[in-house]
Amino acid sequence: MAAARLLVGENAVDDYFCEAEYGGRADRRGAALAVAQSAIDPAHNTPRYEADWRSGLASHPALRSMRSAMDHLRALATPAQAHRYRHDIASLYLGYDAEGDCITQHRTPAVWEYLVQRQFNNFRPCLTITDAVGGYELPAHLFAEPAVQRAVALSSNAATICNDLYSLRKEQQSERLHYSLPTVIAAEEDCSIEDAFQRAIEVHNDLVHLFEEQAAALSATHPRVARFMTGLSNWVGGNHEWHAGNVGARYPTSP
Repeated sequence: MAAARLLVGENAVDDYFCEAEYGGRADRRGAALAVAQSAIDPAHNTPRYEADWRSGLASHPALRSMRSAMDHLRALATPAQAHRYRHDIASLYLGYDAEGDCITQHRTPAVWEYLVQRQFNNFRPCLTITDAVGGYELPAHLFAEPAVQRAVALSSNAATICNDLYSLRKEQQSERLHYSLPTVIAAEEDCSIEDAFQRAIEVHNDLVHLFEEQAAALSATHPRVARFMTGLSNWVGGNHEWHAGNVGARYPTSP
């Protein structure tokens, strides 16, 4: 339930502050997301201005959602795990800002730049709480190991590129341009969206294979690292099942 509440809150912030149809504006995204971050990373001010801040959070449903969700996470997570989540959300919002910058400039990023943006604007916050949800902790010094960070990044990137693939058809039917890996490949390589889609599949599969290799090597180093790698792998697999329509119906057809 804690994980579900966090995901609802993250999507509410994305909808209200980033999506034009819900009132989001790219040129005001950064300021709105800074306030959203304070819903999980509290502001520490004098009593007068702290009261103003609390009133500001209470005035918006997305901010109330994130604050409530964070309270649920803190009830089951260690301080280090809660801090990890705050860091991951700040990185997510950095990715939102990068996307907003491209939209404001009407600029399609290069493929490599898009992949950099996607490493921030991805499902990482969902994956990295797998130990908190599982009732154990991957110690901070192990989580910070470069090899573990690489596995986290690869799994998060693969899960998010999976979303790019399955959501392409749905986004093509909307009136607004959605940047995704297929669309930036098509622009950069001057090819059809169908060819770009196939190349994006190759990128996704390469990411999955790299993650599997990294996770296998790490699983032999420490029992808790092995358990954490299993959690990441399960999330990536479940993410594909959901997108494929085997669980849920947001994307009930093949990409």
